Amino acid sequence: MILRRFTKHINDQNWFAVGLDVIVVMVGIFFGLQVQSWNEGRLERAEEHQYLGRLHDDITSSISRNTGNVEFLKRQGNYTRIMLDDLSKCQMALDHAYIFANGLFSLGKLLPPALSRTVMDELNATGKTLIIRSVELRSALAEHEVYLNETVIIDDKIVLRTMPHIIKIDNKFVFNLSGLNLAMTI
Repeated sequence: MILRRFTKHINDQNWFAVGLDVIVVMVGIFFGLQVQSWNEGRLERAEEHQYLGRLHDDITSSISRNTGNVEFLKRQGNYTRIMLDDLSKCQMALDHAYIFANGLFSLGKLLPPALSRTVMDELNATGKTLIIRSVELRSALAEHEVYLNETVIIDDKIVLRTMPHIIKIDNKFVFNLSGLNLAMTI
């Protein structure tokens, strides 16, 4: 319909109407592109919101898991301290049998930090890190990723260095905690 009218105006040499038709088409294209751009921006913001929520969940999960690990390590540290105190006195109280064995068993073992990084890895793999509008947040995430990578490397090196010693000790000692009697065999 517009094309037919446009052709009629050209044939009639009605240049005002031709110009008006061209302006109407250009305005229509402009508004169409603006609506498309607005819609893409809206979808991008929704995706950003989803990623931020998932990042929050990852960080909350890491904090929760590490809080549990810290509590476990504190208990193990107390067991080890009691075990070392008993060893320094060359005497062990009967109610320390479990604590002594647990302290000896956990000596030299560690729990590396539990770090959830699923969403960060996904953002990097898909190249969508720029979907996060906040420059400060993107910078903090990049610094956090460097920290995570360094932590994993350091923890792996510590585990590799301590593992042979732990395996040797675990293979030498057999712990038997039946009742209150503690038997260690070498």
